[in-house]
Amino acid sequence: MVVHNKSLAITLGLLGLIPFIVLPSSITFIPDYSYLISMAFSYYSAVILAFLAGTLWHSEAAYLSIASNLLALYAAACLFLFHLAAEISLYLLAAGFVMMLGLDFFRQLPRWYWQLRCGLSITVLLMHCCLLFQI
Repeated sequence: MVVHNKSLAITLGLLGLIPFIVLPSSITFIPDYSYLISMAFSYYSAVILAFLAGTLWHSEAAYLSIASNLLALYAAACLFLFHLAAEISLYLLAAGFVMMLGLDFFRQLPRWYWQLRCGLSITVLLMHCCLLFQI
């Protein structure tokens, strides 16, 4: 990878954490809107999970391409589930990020990218836990 792609990936990754951090934190200040905030968090989480799944599309292994599609459908299913059981949906979305990290583990990724993905994923999982604790 080219160096400027590395800095772009790091910048976009960190910027992508902003909604994951701001939304659960905002429940403290506006608890009357906790359901709407949780819904916005879930939608954002599902979109990011589907986006990450898309990074597997052109993988060297065919099973990763299949996993990519299944994970995107899984994220969409979590959105539908949110309106029936919000907490379960959030747990399943968190599990989706763990699955994505597991799939990334089997790819030949540069060390810096793997470290970035681990740090971002751990932060996302922690923010899922924070939100689940508040609702």
